[in-house]
Amino acid sequence: MAAWQLPASFGEVARYHIDPAGSPSCPLEAAIVHIAHHVAVASRQDGGLVIEDLPIAAEAWATTGLTADVIEPVKEEADSALAETQALFVDAA
Repeated sequence: MAAWQLPASFGEVARYHIDPAGSPSCPLEAAIVHIAHHVAVASRQDGGLVIEDLPIAAEAWATTGLTADVIEPVKEEADSALAETQALFVDAA
């Protein structure tokens, strides 16, 4: 990330998203990416998104103050935004 001249915090979040509690200066951001990572990976699998099976660290929930109840509505909103964005490109072609 340094080669792209991105802020050092981006590298730290990427480095610690698997273990967000280990992030020295960006634990909140690492925890958010940790949760998003597991949702994204599970969403691509054939079995679909089973929230109870996500290996999200308890520390990530505690750090963000979020609960599993936010996953489905946020995912639906993200899917909708993606569809709208894709339509912009298809309609423009």
